[in-house]
Amino acid sequence: SNSTAVIIINMHSRNLTYDVVKGLGILLVIFAHFSNHWQIENIFFSFHMPLFILVAGLFDKGEAHIKDFGKRTRQNAWRLLVPYFGTLIYMCLISLIWDAYTGEETLNRLPLVRLAVSTGDFYATPYGEAWCGPLWFLFALFITRELFFLLRCGIRNPYVVLLVSTALSFTASVLYPLLAPMAWNPLPGIGMLIFYAIGWFAHQRHIPAIAKVLSIIAWLAVIYWYLWGGAAAHLDMRTCHANALEVLGACGGSLLLYGFCRYLLSALEEVQTWCEHRGWKFAPAPFWTWCGRNSMLILCVHSFDLVTNKFAFIMNWATALSPWLATLDSAWLALLRAAITLLVALLIDLGLHLFYHLRDRLFPNKLEHMAQSI
Repeated sequence: SNSTAVIIINMHSRNLTYDVVKGLGILLVIFAHFSNHWQIENIFFSFHMPLFILVAGLFDKGEAHIKDFGKRTRQNAWRLLVPYFGTLIYMCLISLIWDAYTGEETLNRLPLVRLAVSTGDFYATPYGEAWCGPLWFLFALFITRELFFLLRCGIRNPYVVLLVSTALSFTASVLYPLLAPMAWNPLPGIGMLIFYAIGWFAHQRHIPAIAKVLSIIAWLAVIYWYLWGGAAAHLDMRTCHANALEVLGACGGSLLLYGFCRYLLSALEEVQTWCEHRGWKFAPAPFWTWCGRNSMLILCVHSFDLVTNKFAFIMNWATALSPWLATLDSAWLALLRAAITLLVALLIDLGLHLFYHLRDRLFPNKLEHMAQSI
């Protein structure tokens, strides 16, 4: 077996590197949110959300025709808005049940609309302050995909698409302070256009090596600026904060992570081959690929944890059993919190697989008709 990140799954060639990139990326998101080390946060925040947008754009393939806009919208709504609103509803239901049982007021008896009108920042609404955690990304990505599809329908030149997307993104960064309190603010989605377009453009055209080197140098400059220049991390897709150096640096940081993941997969393949020659069963790659393929599910579980803080009781229970856990550095506690998030996501994933299996056996014909209609 040669050392490569491409294997055959279900008779189709699939590059597992991108699964590992998304898997490692979502773990970095969780770790950065729970770690109290500003140095770690600044490094991860310099590229962790643009990473997912770049990968999404990279896999935006096929022709764009306006007659397919309705079908495309339904597909995007099913993949992004259903998890978005579904998680919001789940947050409210669990919080209400939990509060009724414990007598707490975790979300101050939030009505659904108080969460639903938020996009990422803490917004003052008629129902109180609202925040939905990292879940804002799903709504923003829906806006990005819809708008980018319309751009491709009207513009056929890839260079012009990239230029217009860049102009719209920086326009969103200027307008955001004026429209920040708006419910379901589309500006974060417009601000993400530049990274989505770069990912798409990288699939359409060959990116020169000099451009990749410059992006990595820009990322190193941004990190130096954050850690030793006295500047806080400004790159924030949620609030459309970014400058040209940070945009280029985010591409360089994502490129470095991609290279690391290629090396990681290659090394794991060699280790797995070495173990198989000795009759040992060892397959570490499926963990990373599972994280990547279920990154949206993990994001939803993580958002639930951040907004409701319901996983804190597991941490408190573990600390009560093992008091030494309370003496650990916040970085180790962040890893433990990430492990809890992954465990909950795994249980949900297993439940969904069981549900889909039973559904396919009970209603095969009806499902086929629904799939064709979508």
